[in-house]
Amino acid sequence: MSYDNEYEKLFFLDIGGKWGYAIMHIRDSFGKKKLRLAKCKRKTGFPKTDKWEWQDIDPSKIENLSQVSKINIKSKKELEICFEKMLEEIESIEKDIDEE
Repeated sequence: MSYDNEYEKLFFLDIGGKWGYAIMHIRDSFGKKKLRLAKCKRKTGFPKTDKWEWQDIDPSKIENLSQVSKINIKSKKELEICFEKMLEEIESIEKDIDEE
């Protein structure tokens, strides 16, 4: 069985160097729509983007991004639960950095 995804939308946030974050609307091999958040590394052929600005990119350019780490989200509830915890934890990390 093939587990290929169809990429319907692609938004990219350049964070410097060849790195960035991508938000993608995907449809899995079962036809289920999901939102994917991925940390990505640009490959040759990916369009130039402005740093720290989300940009709408043609989804066919996904072949020019290496998705280093990714998470698929299927519902707003799932996203809220994960990001509430991440916001709590990032506060402790920032506090530790400030104390160093």
